[in-house]
Amino acid sequence: MESFTTTSGDFGKSSRHPHPNSTGLPFPTAVPAIPATVQLGITIAFTALYGILFLIVFIQLWLILYYRYKRMSFQTVFLFLCLIWAVLRLTLFSFYFEDR
Repeated sequence: MESFTTTSGDFGKSSRHPHPNSTGLPFPTAVPAIPATVQLGITIAFTALYGILFLIVFIQLWLILYYRYKRMSFQTVFLFLCLIWAVLRLTLFSFYFEDR
């Protein structure tokens, strides 16, 4: 068994494990996980993919209207939800361009 030495004002602290910053060195700074150029490329790719998804779903909804299929069906509701999702994601990724 290990024995921990504590003084009256040092409850629960071990003499073997000093405070992380007791060496006097500054804390490490945070760096981005990926470089800015990679992040910009990923943002462009996602914006393009969600734009393509928006166009495909929009065309599908217009085809449903043009050929007079049932307007209130599971397919129409699903396509409308996909359209809303694509618009929200396009809005999100467009704000990433403004932050640069």
